[in-house]
Amino acid sequence: MRRVYLVLLAGLVALAFAGTAQAWKPPTHEKGVELPLLQMVTGNTVTIDDISGDPTKAVTVQANPTIVQALRQYPDAYRAGVMGPDAWPDMYFGQSQIHPDTRTHNGRQAQPQANKSITDEWLSYLWEAAWRPDPSIYIQSFVPIPLPADYVDQRLRNIAFVVGYIAGHANGDMWAHTFMNSPALANGVFPDFTDVKHGDIAIKHTIVEGYIDKHRPGYKLTSYPIDPPKEFIVSTLLLSDFARDHADHVILDPFTAKFWELQRDIEELEFDNTHQDCSIDDAEDCTAIQHQPLGDQSSHTHFVCQVHGCGPDISDSPINFIELGIDSALLAYYRAWQDDIKDGLVAWVDMNRVVAEELFAGKKADITKITDAAHDWILAHYLSMLGFPDFVGNGILFVSDVVSEVTSFFFSCSGNLWGPLRNDPVFGAALGPACDFYDRTKQDILGAVGNWADGMVAGMLTELLGLRDLPVPMFQALDQSGDGALSPKELIRVLTEPEELITDPRIFPLPVRQLVDNAMDLLPGVDVDGDESAGIPESFRAYQIDGFAALKDTQTMGQLSLLDENGLNSFFKQKAAQAGDSAGLGNLYNQYFNYNSTQQPAARPPNNVMLGWMRAMDGNHQWSTTSLYLEDDDPTDSTPPQRFSYGDGRMWLWEDCVARAQVWKKVFVEPVPWHNPGQGSFEDTFDAPSNISDNQAPQVTLALSGASSTSGTTLYVGGGATLTAKAADNYDPLSRTKLFVRLFQTGSSAPTWGGASASNPETVALGGGADGAYTVEAKGSDGCGNESGVESEDLVLDTAGPVITITSPQPEDVIFDTDDLSSIAYTAVDSGAGTASDSVTFDGAAAANGQSLDMYLLAPGTHTIVVTATDELGNESTLTRHFRVQASAGSLMANIQRAWNEGLITSMGAYNGLLEKLNQALVKHAQGQHGAERNLLVAFINQLLAKRGSGVDAATADRFIAFARDLIERDRLASPRAAAKSSVRRHGGHIRGGRSR
Repeated sequence: MRRVYLVLLAGLVALAFAGTAQAWKPPTHEKGVELPLLQMVTGNTVTIDDISGDPTKAVTVQANPTIVQALRQYPDAYRAGVMGPDAWPDMYFGQSQIHPDTRTHNGRQAQPQANKSITDEWLSYLWEAAWRPDPSIYIQSFVPIPLPADYVDQRLRNIAFVVGYIAGHANGDMWAHTFMNSPALANGVFPDFTDVKHGDIAIKHTIVEGYIDKHRPGYKLTSYPIDPPKEFIVSTLLLSDFARDHADHVILDPFTAKFWELQRDIEELEFDNTHQDCSIDDAEDCTAIQHQPLGDQSSHTHFVCQVHGCGPDISDSPINFIELGIDSALLAYYRAWQDDIKDGLVAWVDMNRVVAEELFAGKKADITKITDAAHDWILAHYLSMLGFPDFVGNGILFVSDVVSEVTSFFFSCSGNLWGPLRNDPVFGAALGPACDFYDRTKQDILGAVGNWADGMVAGMLTELLGLRDLPVPMFQALDQSGDGALSPKELIRVLTEPEELITDPRIFPLPVRQLVDNAMDLLPGVDVDGDESAGIPESFRAYQIDGFAALKDTQTMGQLSLLDENGLNSFFKQKAAQAGDSAGLGNLYNQYFNYNSTQQPAARPPNNVMLGWMRAMDGNHQWSTTSLYLEDDDPTDSTPPQRFSYGDGRMWLWEDCVARAQVWKKVFVEPVPWHNPGQGSFEDTFDAPSNISDNQAPQVTLALSGASSTSGTTLYVGGGATLTAKAADNYDPLSRTKLFVRLFQTGSSAPTWGGASASNPETVALGGGADGAYTVEAKGSDGCGNESGVESEDLVLDTAGPVITITSPQPEDVIFDTDDLSSIAYTAVDSGAGTASDSVTFDGAAAANGQSLDMYLLAPGTHTIVVTATDELGNESTLTRHFRVQASAGSLMANIQRAWNEGLITSMGAYNGLLEKLNQALVKHAQGQHGAERNLLVAFINQLLAKRGSGVDAATADRFIAFARDLIERDRLASPRAAAKSSVRRHGGHIRGGRSR
């Protein structure tokens, strides 16, 4: 409870300046992007002025029609979005999780971590969510629901909000932080809430942004009405899987986790109640799964329930009715509790709307309204969100043991649910009392709430913000009383009286006020800082947006943010055409693509100039791949400051060489006017442009003639091939277009470019050298000095045929027994042009790759396999493989058995007699009695001759006779290998022909 008040009371007052990386204060944000809104309210086009002021160089482009409609119908949702993470879903979460690159702190190199994110992940996620064609993102049900009748209007409202979030806030911060982070002003990136070592940067940011806002036209007179889409904010930034996966909300995480836990419990109980006739009713019936119905990042958690080992309850025990009653009580409690959490989260955003209206809408803040809203939220929602039974569902009470079971589990301080909050260094000590209140009465709880509310602010500011770590001179400048502590009044002075501090050399060694005054292009006159004690009212000159470069850039980018990819490409080409013929330029913007996800949304939203490249709103020079400033990586680290990237090089209007020179630098103004010449924000020093769209240079082609073939991405050529290089420009004729050509072995150092070719086109002979990889490169330049990129062709000269590998049978001259099986298996791989065809013969007859070889069916002796292959260039190669087939007494026994099984031996007497003779031959062989063995084999042959055609199939008998005769001949040599092989067979297995049996 104290945690909530720490943020809501002290945070909503003090963090409004000391804990927000606003750079532009929200009213300044609103002022900077009010023109784009007004253009949409009154028309459907945006007109982008040239920095020269020449009206003939202004470009008018059609805005996205849906954005036009959204802003026209919901301007207050747009203005709410402009407040961005300064306000939504709340100041604390937005500033600590969405605003910065949470993978890093002040100037430290970002490293991917769990539950961390970059700004563009949030922007792209919100953009996709707002444009979804179905309402499943909404809070009404969190499960698939019918399309609500007002969905189109709700969608437009969400789009208006997110356009403001992107076009107003993220855009404004890009320019504002580039301005504010300058070494002359804040001298660093605004620290997030967990970084207490850079309070001095936060103070300087706050003073300068407050000082600028006091010069806003309409200061204290103009306020901006806001109407945030609360359900959309809750579902996307609090309850969604994306938000929970990318950030930590130490205040609300227990509630969002409990919401989805309750959803599972509800599904479980509903399932159990419909399966009461079940002998096993305590199984885990429901499993949570991630569901992405449209293939985007707006996933939802659903639950699949099924019966696990559930059989009929044959006893028909009345316990089912008792169980049903308990489950129903729990189900009603869970549903009410979940509804209270949902309503409380919506009310949380509604409470923060009060905060935003008071602190960020441009009017004088009424702190009482903020504290009243916070107090009302706690009494009306916080207690019921905690699950106290006296408060859930407006005081629904059920069986006491059921309620006790639920609440004691949820509020156990030792549970994982409250771990992050309990261990929080600032607010953890406040959790203890709340954990022990589940068994208290409603009166006790309400009394404790009142006591906590009374003493919430004291001592919080200094501890939370780490302001005791400020440099001594700065601390002394803020400590007006000199008591060594910073009171709320002294800190609020930083917010309300920045003019008193901006000239204090203990805070700003440089003449910052003069720098900022010059940058704002103030109206003539002088500022009157005022003195309340003397009754002198303050009066400040108003800045002029057209002369305030950083804010003018904010306005211009805000206009561009109303365009889709078609509008952006139209704008780019119209503007580029003012300096040349843009007909040859390619598009800069394609279909929307989420670079942070491997899965794109099924229904893609339009592209937007602000998406795809920003790492951190708090950074500077985010359009570039490298910050201009040397970042303060860590004051306790001896490592020299470095330049870090707050952009990833996909801000195409800056990255493209044509756009940078002819568009970017024509519509945007250097945002930091005191940069030295050659060291400004728009210099190419640390980020050279890329050639993305420009095809004005010559087009170089390489045309191949002669035998060639492509395998994958590799080009193979024969010896007679030639390559013709040609450089043709869209303006200059061939005679005035220079062509440069060089040929070298791939992988070797490329020779220097020689003089221009004597002819254009030029033919390069490719044959005559050794086989291998070669590279041909060509480039051209036209009469205006535009040099093309290098056109290259990597090719391989190939005169060798495919490499044939016979994998079966192998190796050469392998010996197979007559009961072995093998196959013809080979590969014909050409590492060059690729294999065009291959064929195989077996003993002179056509065969096939993969064809089986059954030695039982072959004659004994040598057999021959010949493989022939030809590559795509006509190069041929062959490979021959020989193998032998021979018998052993053991293999013949297997052959006799197979013949009997196949019905090729029909005489039982012959079958037994043949087997007996072979078995005795094995014994004699093992005893070394080879003469006796041969006699038995001769008897084997004689029996086959006697039974041939009568009891033994004739062809089979002939083959077995050939096997036996081959064995007799080989056995005369008394081969040790043959003896060992027969012995192995006697014992049931051996290795033959490389095959294990």
